[in-house]
Amino acid sequence: LTYIFKNITHEVLFILASVTILHIPFLSQAYHVDDWVYLSAAQKFMAEGYTSFHGFSEQMGMSIPNFYITHPLLWPWIVSVFLEIVGTLNENLIHILILPFSMVAALSAYSIAKKFSEDALIITLLLIVTPAFMLMSHVVMTDIPTLAFFLMAVGFFIYGIENESTSRLILSGFSAMLAWAVSYQA
Repeated sequence: LTYIFKNITHEVLFILASVTILHIPFLSQAYHVDDWVYLSAAQKFMAEGYTSFHGFSEQMGMSIPNFYITHPLLWPWIVSVFLEIVGTLNENLIHILILPFSMVAALSAYSIAKKFSEDALIITLLLIVTPAFMLMSHVVMTDIPTLAFFLMAVGFFIYGIENESTSRLILSGFSAMLAWAVSYQA
């Protein structure tokens, strides 16, 4: 932890502040149409004790077995843990769930950009202000968490190869595994 706090730069703080400021206007936005798929699955996991493929979830007005969900089940588990903590389906609180993943995506992009460009801050800011990133940075769908874990895997891999660091390569593999466990298209 000391290493992390010692290496925080003004640029990193600016990125974190920018992601947060861009996230705030979307907190009170209504749920996205697909958010209910993940919220429903998360509620089922909470009700059934987090058993992996048991139960049914509501999708497009139909009750579908959880093993038919078109995404792996890690994300509904994460959402269910968050729901247990906050104890409500209030949109403002649920939209906060994605903020840490948006921050990880931005910081991972910054880390990768820093390796290949002197304009890493500008590159990162261009990522976080793209319409796709801004619009998806508050929904309960898997887009931003997948991006966050994927970029983290790429960043760990690049620095693991460069520094011949086995631990970073292992973290790269673990991050990639998390990306795939959140969304198959990773």
